Amino acid sequence: MALVFYSVVRRHMKHTGRYFEPGGEATPPKLPDLEPSESLIGWYQNPEPWPHSAIVFTDKALYSVEADQIERIAVTDVIDYEFPKSKSDVTGVRVRTPEGFRFLRASGSFGPHGNCKDAFSLLMVLMVLTSQHKQAVEG
Repeated sequence: MALVFYSVVRRHMKHTGRYFEPGGEATPPKLPDLEPSESLIGWYQNPEPWPHSAIVFTDKALYSVEADQIERIAVTDVIDYEFPKSKSDVTGVRVRTPEGFRFLRASGSFGPHGNCKDAFSLLMVLMVLTSQHKQAVEG
């Protein structure tokens, strides 16, 4: 699953221009110690007005970073998501977990006219996670 998740995250988030991987010049957001055997895949950094907001991807979790508040969502806990009501004013995605809904902010835009929203790139990642969850429940 780790290699598949890395591939899915990279494929869909790299187009945003705000996705970074370890080893580059960008510095990842501060996180608590990762769990044993958990590896950093990359992170998405939100633009203004949320420069202190990021999503950190590891092979086992998504971390929502909002200034000093950090929330860990295990990839196995992603049950579903809400499709944004607006295609133009979207600033993130609500993700359903066993504990309830969590918000992951992905507020940027990309494309020739900035009309492609980063939240929809994140939705593609979440689609894979939810399909994996459904297969595990059904299988």
